[in-house]
Amino acid sequence: DPGTGKAFISPLDRARRQDDLLMTDQAQRIGEDSDTLGISVAKILSPSLNEEKLRNCLQSLKKRGVKLVYWAIDSHDHTAKQAALACDGFLADKKITYLLDLRSLNLAFPYADVEIYPAQIASPELEGIALEIAQLSRFSNDPKLSTEQANTLYKAWINNACQKVAAKIVLVIKKQETIIGMLSIDEKRRRGDLSLLGVAPDYQGQGLGKRLVYAALAWCIAQNYSFSQVVTHKANVKARHLYETCGFTQEKMEYFYHFWL
Repeated sequence: DPGTGKAFISPLDRARRQDDLLMTDQAQRIGEDSDTLGISVAKILSPSLNEEKLRNCLQSLKKRGVKLVYWAIDSHDHTAKQAALACDGFLADKKITYLLDLRSLNLAFPYADVEIYPAQIASPELEGIALEIAQLSRFSNDPKLSTEQANTLYKAWINNACQKVAAKIVLVIKKQETIIGMLSIDEKRRRGDLSLLGVAPDYQGQGLGKRLVYAALAWCIAQNYSFSQVVTHKANVKARHLYETCGFTQEKMEYFYHFWL
């Protein structure tokens, strides 16, 4: 800073340095969630730690100013589950990853009346559907996060998806120019990754969700993906039934813990 003999560090550079500090073998800062929630948020990268290693990792993150930590573990990892319990972890969600082999499917895109949403900010209809999805999220399950905070995260998610920051594409279904359903597609592990599937409450039960899923699969095939995946909550029976009806099979189940430091 001027007059101190110290080099000036801009807020952006300072944030980047903080991200670098937390880019360790065990944990990484999540900039988007940190900015949205107004607290420092990180995730533990290793899916399997014993109590001592987990406690040391959490203590290290706490010293660096982290307030909220996410940790995803395999549902069959009893050592990790015991460690999470011993370190006061909150079991925020049980998530199932579904997988589908696309190589034998014969689907073509464009599909039915599904459209590609242009790369721009999310419309009020899309944000409204995102808020419906937020109600079933692990953020809404966490009593230390308010409904407003969970909603803010999902508004940011759909806007980032629409602007191709958090997704490659967003598909929508309209009725008289009003968006009534959506689904975003990104790439994870070289797979077409489906997320943010939702239909406006007044139009649920009409097969729109299935149409969006098939359209997404057709798009993934057109992009030469061999596999598609989708992650949903174990408790969301309707979503699980939908994906299983569309041909997805369960690959794994993970427990998502939150740690407040």
